[in-house]
Amino acid sequence: MLRCLNCPRAWCETCLPGGLAAVHIVPRAEHRGLPASVLLIQCRDCKRDVEEIHMEPEPSKPLDLSSYEAVGDVDKVFAFLSDVQYMASKGA
Repeated sequence: MLRCLNCPRAWCETCLPGGLAAVHIVPRAEHRGLPASVLLIQCRDCKRDVEEIHMEPEPSKPLDLSSYEAVGDVDKVFAFLSDVQYMASKGA
């Protein structure tokens, strides 16, 4: 979900007017308290309205997830389910 920092609008990547090239992607550090599924942007209209304001540069490198060992490992992420199933089968 792409949510504008300045206005109440939000879009999926497919529906975003002008595509990703028309918006400013807000650095991840400014996403405090938002779910990981939300990517803050400055939409095309808001970007046009405040272009003279200094904005942090868009990220130029991909996010380094190497310190998160379970990222992308479905078996590790959902391993707790086997414990839940075991406990349910024991009647606990």
